Amino acid sequence: MTMRIIQPGLSTILVAEPHPGLRARGIAPQGPADQTAFCMLNNLLGNPPGTPALEMTLQGPVLQFTDSATLGIVGAPFEIVLDQQRYPTNRLFRVAAGQIVRFVPPKVGCRAYMGIAGGFRASRPLYSPLKTGDVFRTPTESSAKLKGFLPEDWLNFTYSHTYHLRVVYGLQTHQFKNNLSDMFSGDYIAQASSNRMGIRLNGRPLIYQGGELTSEPVAQGAIQITHNQQPIILGVDAQTIGGYPKIAHVIQADCDQLAHVQPGDRIRFTEVSLEEAQNALQDIRLRAAQFIDVLVESRK
Repeated sequence: MTMRIIQPGLSTILVAEPHPGLRARGIAPQGPADQTAFCMLNNLLGNPPGTPALEMTLQGPVLQFTDSATLGIVGAPFEIVLDQQRYPTNRLFRVAAGQIVRFVPPKVGCRAYMGIAGGFRASRPLYSPLKTGDVFRTPTESSAKLKGFLPEDWLNFTYSHTYHLRVVYGLQTHQFKNNLSDMFSGDYIAQASSNRMGIRLNGRPLIYQGGELTSEPVAQGAIQITHNQQPIILGVDAQTIGGYPKIAHVIQADCDQLAHVQPGDRIRFTEVSLEEAQNALQDIRLRAAQFIDVLVESRK
């Protein structure tokens, strides 16, 4: 059984779980931009953790299957179109042989993940944009019992055109004029040049008063200030070292939200302590584990 790409969409890629532990060699862990949505998709489908899935950005692909299949989509509120019927995200849906699958772009949010029960066998490398005519091998339809949708309250944030991101101090916070107060005084606007490497923002200038820096390790969520005094929030595909000063760092619990910032969306920053950041991450992991337990129990 195969899936053929009729149209690839704006920036559709095949993603898998991150590969940690390679930053010292200059290799970023990559992975899905929204790790929670990716994880929930595979649990919804009954797939092993980390099974590759399609990451769709703003405009999804057009697909055709040679045989019937069970698909799932989790993330931003795209709509799935089958024979002129529209279906919401965060659920499973059945595709008949020869049927064409289309997606309506989301009004809010940016990325969603589409997978198939049993996983894709791709002919193209991970993180490489899909092209028209690409073919993915898909497994024979499974008889496994699958729950058809996620509960409405599974998400720990709201898709919006304004995102509230919590941050902790960065390595160079105290070398900026007024420390963090300028960053908290207004909204920042996401620019069209944003991508998986980072979100470029425009707003009140943040004035660095320190000297030139030697390049040092960076990670997803680091907020660097460029020479034009504007922030870049590093994403999942960001480099492993950088020489720009870092005014703050988005807490890990809020990094999934970075995947859903559209150009023109607003971002507001709020300072939290390290303890609050750790508690927020623990709460999200506990919440996800509870939903996964419900899905596993439903298949018994």
